[in-house]
Amino acid sequence: MGGTYVITATSYDDEDLAGCSATITYQVSATTALTTTTVTTTPAITKTTTTQRIATTITIAKSGTTFYGRLTDAYGNPLGNKPLTIYYEDEGRLCSRSLLTDDNGNWSFSIGGVDSARITFAGDIHYLPCKAAYG
Repeated sequence: MGGTYVITATSYDDEDLAGCSATITYQVSATTALTTTTVTTTPAITKTTTTQRIATTITIAKSGTTFYGRLTDAYGNPLGNKPLTIYYEDEGRLCSRSLLTDDNGNWSFSIGGVDSARITFAGDIHYLPCKAAYG
């Protein structure tokens, strides 16, 4: 759900870290998440970094024994060379394999005897995670 969420951690027990705190603010919308990290090492030193993460979409389809799809950002741009994980059930066991998108954001995985699968992109510093399922 969209909104702004704040998490703050403050150290009281460790004498080396007494008075130190870290605050992270997440602002979530439909296409992006804005992350602001503020770290205060002493009351006099504060560093704030803001990172905006873009929403992503992944597709999954099947032809014969091959599952395939594409990873794009919220604007339709392909995301190349991104790590993915495909999950499937094989003879009653849950299995997973690591994949990588090509330069055009495309991916594929061939396996016989499997009718359903789930593909996930964990996200990274620039992009939000996403997932899709087939079957």
